[in-house]
Amino acid sequence: MRNPPAFFLALPLSIGEADAGRSIAVWGITHSSSGFGVEGAATAPAGVNYGVMGTSSSNEGVGVLGQNETNTGVATGVEGLTASTGGRAVVGEATSPAGVTVGVLGITASPGGSGVYGEATSPGGLSYGVQGTNNSTSGVGVLGEANATTGTTYGVEGNNMSPGGYGVVGTNTNDSGKAVGVKGQTFSTEGFGVFGNAIATTGPAIGTTGTSASDAGYGVEGIATNASGATYGVFGTVSSADGIGVYGTGVASSNESYTVTDRPVGAWGDTNQDGGIGVLGTADYAIAVAGYNNSNIATASFENDETTNVGSPVVATHGPHYGGICLMDVSGDLACNGYKSAVVPVDGGARQVALYAVEAPENWFEDIGSARLANGSGVVQLESTFSQTVNTGVEYHVFLTPKGDCKGLYVTNETANSFEVRELGGGTASISFDYRIVARRKGYETIRLADNTERFTAIASQKRSPSGTRRPLVVPSLQETAVPAAREGVSRPSQH
Repeated sequence: MRNPPAFFLALPLSIGEADAGRSIAVWGITHSSSGFGVEGAATAPAGVNYGVMGTSSSNEGVGVLGQNETNTGVATGVEGLTASTGGRAVVGEATSPAGVTVGVLGITASPGGSGVYGEATSPGGLSYGVQGTNNSTSGVGVLGEANATTGTTYGVEGNNMSPGGYGVVGTNTNDSGKAVGVKGQTFSTEGFGVFGNAIATTGPAIGTTGTSASDAGYGVEGIATNASGATYGVFGTVSSADGIGVYGTGVASSNESYTVTDRPVGAWGDTNQDGGIGVLGTADYAIAVAGYNNSNIATASFENDETTNVGSPVVATHGPHYGGICLMDVSGDLACNGYKSAVVPVDGGARQVALYAVEAPENWFEDIGSARLANGSGVVQLESTFSQTVNTGVEYHVFLTPKGDCKGLYVTNETANSFEVRELGGGTASISFDYRIVARRKGYETIRLADNTERFTAIASQKRSPSGTRRPLVVPSLQETAVPAAREGVSRPSQH
């Protein structure tokens, strides 16, 4: 541990108190390029010790305020380090039960700086880089704002090298109101509202985790308000094979009806921009989006609330290199410009072959059956369930195959419920015969060779990004940064 200067040892203990207004209990300023406004170090190897702790009872006060006014370099507003597995680098508590209270507020004007930066360097234990708690219905556990409009700025950044640790943890225990565990905002086209990076290569490493006990709260909320550029509301990366970049879980308190308004949601993606994407998954030689389920409920469910266009797609698949397109629309229609087939095992399962669906220019349903002539004639009643699916009030077709010697067969007296079969030439044969009836599907009687040119052209011409190709996933580089000299027993990596 670096020894404090002699003049500091000679200073008496100073306590600042303020009861109302925008008062500040502790304020530190340094004009040195390598100095600190406020520095706190907790060197005890165990116990719940604090590097810096600030409390404020005013609804407009600040527990700890750190401000660095330089506009270049890795400027730090507040930095706290602890080597204890149970310690906290920086703890801020806002105990006022109401108002917009802030536990820790960090501001930096440098495009490469951090408003609040916390590191937990212990290789084991449940250590935290930054932890914030708030019991107010409108308060924030940790608030980070990056106001620079250029550069890779971070509202809150947390790094953790422990396989069981967390980069950033935000917890809001209030059970009502819009409680927020972690909130991050950025106005930069290359910035991040919340950035969590778990660089451990093993174990269930988590980039960012957020929990909320409020019925209207958010575990993690990320807002990117810039209208252009590669901005991210929440961005998570993980290097562990068992880790998760961003993990969301929705836990229901009861098994009530499953509706859009009351079902728990693990992850929600939304956009109000034309042509925007609510949830995007990209992959190279991997699965872009995967869903798994252990129940009799659909693994994937898609809904389109379009009310004016009966042909609006619900699901569209597109293979741009081969031109393959399939559409499933709000009317329940499936249209593909390839073939539709069933794959059936043959040769005792050694091979599987495709059988192709029969296509027709009109919408037909058909049924097949057998009947018998008695003295040259017989009446066939249409099966009642089948007749409800077709319109036999318009022309339908019957095809006959005799099963014995006769002069031939023909159809007469066709009605909506039956048809009659007779032997040609007034014959009186009594034989069996097979029939096949083909009738128009009810509700689709007038459709013939429907034109899908516009629908398929629109899907084929859609661009997945402004360049017409999939935009690759851009992971922020871990840039080399200048850091202060390491303290005794506490080292800070040159990358963060």
